[in-house]
Amino acid sequence: MKIFIMAVEEAVYIPRIYNDVFKQRHKDFVGVTSVSPITPKSSLIKFIKNQISIFGYRVFLIFLIRALLFSVVDKINLLRGAGNLYSIKSLAKRYNIPIYTTRDINDPTYINTLKKIRIDVLVSSQPQIMKKDILRIPKVCINTHSALLPYYRGVFPMFWALLKGEKKVGVSIHYMVEKIDAGDIICQESFDVESKDTFDSLYKKASKLTAKLLIKALYMLDTGDVTSLKQGGEGSYYSFPRKEDIKRFKLLGKRFI
Repeated sequence: MKIFIMAVEEAVYIPRIYNDVFKQRHKDFVGVTSVSPITPKSSLIKFIKNQISIFGYRVFLIFLIRALLFSVVDKINLLRGAGNLYSIKSLAKRYNIPIYTTRDINDPTYINTLKKIRIDVLVSSQPQIMKKDILRIPKVCINTHSALLPYYRGVFPMFWALLKGEKKVGVSIHYMVEKIDAGDIICQESFDVESKDTFDSLYKKASKLTAKLLIKALYMLDTGDVTSLKQGGEGSYYSFPRKEDIKRFKLLGKRFI
């Protein structure tokens, strides 16, 4: 089975997923695209302003410093050929997986490149919305989502789950369709929200669980032993938090880190 990955380039959560997946399945990967967290219609300045508006200056700086430190360690460990890696590009290099780059995954030139690669399964762990031209390329497109679908579709599901006082959260691996986070579920698992949990700790836990479920989903697709589950009910969808949402989040004693 030939697998292709599209993953957002960041240093904390995504490497926790694909470090485990690549260890087990690296021979099956035919390519990786590292997707910028800055969307094609945005800019670095807009991205930074948006991050600060959500997390505040203190948390934003903590995240930034951590990312910079991880980036340095990542480069050192890649050169020495040992130790943990903290970027999807470095992980791909370690396992000799071809790397493809694009700012916009729906760019026609990039789509034409994908068409030349024989892809059985395309896995998405990135924020850009895939249009049907990409969805039609592989035999199967699947997505990793840090929520118990059909609830908490959209962005920042762990933020919204904390704000709503959920006692359980989880991860879903599902087929991709044109509607966001609406495809049939391949596998799903929950875990408890503890009193000390933060936005950051929940995403770290979700990353490790995502690795486990993605390995399971790929095995199921490989063997054809898949019993998918349709997303019943209306569920829920959330976009980026507004100022009043963030204020209520903090008033309730919830923390980002």
